[in-house]
Amino acid sequence: MQYEKAQNSESVLIDSTLEYELNYIDHIAKHLVDSEFYGHNICVLKGELGAGKTALVKTLVKALGLSAEVSSPTFSLVNEYSSDAIAVYHIDLYRLDNIEEALEMGIEDYLHSGNWIFIEWPEVIETIIPKPYLSILLENSGTSRRIMHVRTITKESK
Repeated sequence: MQYEKAQNSESVLIDSTLEYELNYIDHIAKHLVDSEFYGHNICVLKGELGAGKTALVKTLVKALGLSAEVSSPTFSLVNEYSSDAIAVYHIDLYRLDNIEEALEMGIEDYLHSGNWIFIEWPEVIETIIPKPYLSILLENSGTSRRIMHVRTITKESK
């Protein structure tokens, strides 16, 4: 993946596409963790049902050094995985109909916590996610292949 450091910023601007076999997902997660998510602590995950959003979060949590049992927070909305050194919030907004429901569940506290945040189905809150953040779009490309589009979302992004 190619990326460049933004002027006067600790974050990195990225716009990259990668096609990969599912058995390489651990390597991709390690790359994202090693790059410190290009300077972003918030990562939104988009894609159809079954595209691999939760599977990617599982490998990211593992690559961050946590041994937590990662599962989809579809019904709980938020799962927290943590150690003495790190906290990760895995948020799934699939069941929410509007931004008011997200605000009622305290989404702003998570967004401004400074911890790692992975958000599945983020569309309902995209207007309040602090920018810049990392956006990952996953697409199926056969039974064992995925296409990953990784992009920095900035105030200037459309």
